[in-house]
Amino acid sequence: MFSLFTTSKKGQPSVVKKPSKPRFAARLIIVKRHADWCAASKVMTPVFNDLKNRFDGREVLFVDFNYTNNTSRYQSDLLATALGVDRSVKKHAGTGFILLIDAETKQVIEKFTRRQSFEEMVNLVKDRLLESLEREKMIAQLQKEAGKGK
Repeated sequence: MFSLFTTSKKGQPSVVKKPSKPRFAARLIIVKRHADWCAASKVMTPVFNDLKNRFDGREVLFVDFNYTNNTSRYQSDLLATALGVDRSVKKHAGTGFILLIDAETKQVIEKFTRRQSFEEMVNLVKDRLLESLEREKMIAQLQKEAGKGK
């Protein structure tokens, strides 16, 4: 992480507190790795779109990485780096699948292929969203209890 600095009136740097969790923070990142020439990608594209529709308005970021040609591959790699998921995504080479990634840890939780049913995918995403919410509530409770002990 980084700190933001400003200059005080006396010319001395002062630290600006980093803002707390963004108002709209994703709990999960769902990545589709596809190429236009890949048969499996053609099967997974409507599944990806159905997942987006199913979780519309939820704390899930849907990202489409296109590996059709050098330009789209480069753009996808840049986006993966910007999102901080480049290492996790590179561990899963190829196309024609969907990755479920924990937005906090940036680790792949699950790899969806055409072998899984849509309902299996939906249930896994729901379970992970619930786990994330419960984890956040538990952390908030621990912080609240730690604050009482002061």
